Amino acid sequence: MAKHKKVREPQNLEEALVIIRKQEAIIAKQAAKFEELEAKSLELSETVKLLMARIYGKKSEILTPGQTSLFADSVPEDKNSTDSNSLTETTVEEYVVRRRKKARGVRQANLDALPQVDKVYELKDKKRFCDTCGEALEIIGKHLVHREVKCKPMEFYCENSYVQTGKC
Repeated sequence: MAKHKKVREPQNLEEALVIIRKQEAIIAKQAAKFEELEAKSLELSETVKLLMARIYGKKSEILTPGQTSLFADSVPEDKNSTDSNSLTETTVEEYVVRRRKKARGVRQANLDALPQVDKVYELKDKKRFCDTCGEALEIIGKHLVHREVKCKPMEFYCENSYVQTGKC
């Protein structure tokens, strides 16, 4: 808020009239400013009310006139021609969308490009023995179960998981 100057008391009538005129001018400016701010406040409150109604108000799906004519022909039909033999032929264009097949072997190629680390899971306990005769199985190789990308900080590698296979 503006601080008011301390006005000295007028010594005569002319000085009092000058002071009164100055104060009336200040009051008129403040009244104009007040009316301007009041109008601005009213405008802003109406804007807030409108925006709140748009966000939280009822929503309807009413079509406005002309909204359905979005794909209508741009050339108006001749309404004066009443010849029933002249039929307009409409051509229907058919678009075929072909879906591309997934490229085969892309994952395989990406995994092959990484450094390979093999992890072999050994046969344990009951799986080391034959189900039919009960003898110990002879290890003849390993079988690839799955491949997955592993990540160490700042390093990617492919881990190949194998399970041993045996024969009786």
